[in-house]
Amino acid sequence: MDRKQLLRMIPRDRDDVTAANELLELGFPEIAPILREMLYCLRVSKSPVADIFCNFFAILGSSDKSKLTIPVQQGRRRLADCSVVDAIASALSCHNTQESIRNRIVTDILPYWTKENIVPLTSNLSMIATWPDCLNSDLLSLKLLLRHNLVDMNWIRQWLQFKIDHLKKRGELIAEIQSELEI
Repeated sequence: MDRKQLLRMIPRDRDDVTAANELLELGFPEIAPILREMLYCLRVSKSPVADIFCNFFAILGSSDKSKLTIPVQQGRRRLADCSVVDAIASALSCHNTQESIRNRIVTDILPYWTKENIVPLTSNLSMIATWPDCLNSDLLSLKLLLRHNLVDMNWIRQWLQFKIDHLKKRGELIAEIQSELEI
């Protein structure tokens, strides 16, 4: 099945679980050409389709790394490799990625991945860990880096202290706003 055919199978809305399940029945690597579009479906909050796709990606990453990359060919000519890790890395690092997608990845997918599959995402997770984030993707990234011992522990300690100090300031600002509301 080619990419155009697969794109026609992408769920129409957040509740189109029939389409999501039919797509996943094709299995990986058949659906490899549309991994990025599947990740884009994670942007919708409280979506059964996003839940199904998160589960799919979580299961994929919990397996052997060699199963996550397949060669893409046109006829007998090899064009490139299609990698689940590359698709996730792209979604994590792109500044245009909606924060909700990034959060679903670090909340519902990566905690189930093996260390071997997380290692290539170390720089992506480190970058996210340094960003301010109201959805806690920064802290969840720090947690993944710590769990798999992927960065210097002093670096994590310093960023945690910075975030604690920042949250104290935010708390003070919230208290100020609350007191102004009560006037």
